[in-house]
Amino acid sequence: MSEEEVEFSRKVVRILAALKSGMSAGEVAEKEGYASKKSLDTFLRRKGFERPEGEYVPKGIDRGGLPVPEGAGSKEYLIIAMLEAGHPPKQIARSVGFDDHRQIPEFMESRGYIWDEKARNYRPEDSDARTGEEKGSGSLEEKEEVKAEGSAGTSELLEHLPLLRELAEHREELVDLLEREKAQGRVPHYAVPGNSLTKSIYMSRKMSVLIEEFSSARNVSQRQIVEAALVEYFRRYGYADEVESLLD
Repeated sequence: MSEEEVEFSRKVVRILAALKSGMSAGEVAEKEGYASKKSLDTFLRRKGFERPEGEYVPKGIDRGGLPVPEGAGSKEYLIIAMLEAGHPPKQIARSVGFDDHRQIPEFMESRGYIWDEKARNYRPEDSDARTGEEKGSGSLEEKEEVKAEGSAGTSELLEHLPLLRELAEHREELVDLLEREKAQGRVPHYAVPGNSLTKSIYMSRKMSVLIEEFSSARNVSQRQIVEAALVEYFRRYGYADEVESLLD
């Protein structure tokens, strides 16, 4: 609905508020200076309102489709209706008599409404409680069934507690193992500190050939191969702390 179709002037708001408070159309017409309630009706219709069920609402807005509960005051109804119609907050604030659109949240909260982000509008705060009651309702059989399912799940969990404790105690080793598996196929590189020196060792000729071939194929030096192999060996066979201290 465009802004031209409905005019929420201060006078319109005042008239709607008076009608909502229980005054008859004739009393409101007399108070506002109209000759009759028909003249008042003509004025409101000219401003874009209609009266399908005895209550004036903006044209084209179905009250049944609005999140407006029965008994809502005139300002609350107009704020919700205008938000539903897509009017900007500043215009809504002016229409209901506020100086600043930031007064709207305070007013609606004081009237028991909260902002519904999904609906992009206000709704009664106690609707959450009603929804919770509806969700909590159910037959005794259904509740017992849920309880039984919960007990079965707890029992199954208790059966696995020893295994979970064992895994927790060896968490670091498991993480290290998983990291090694993830890195499988990649050549590790370790920045081993200290001065270099020559150390002669004897090994199988075939092992020596493998080192040379690996060095050429993976583009790593023989020193890097030996140092990486020793780091992994020490880590696996009881010298993990010493190796970590060396690398740190």
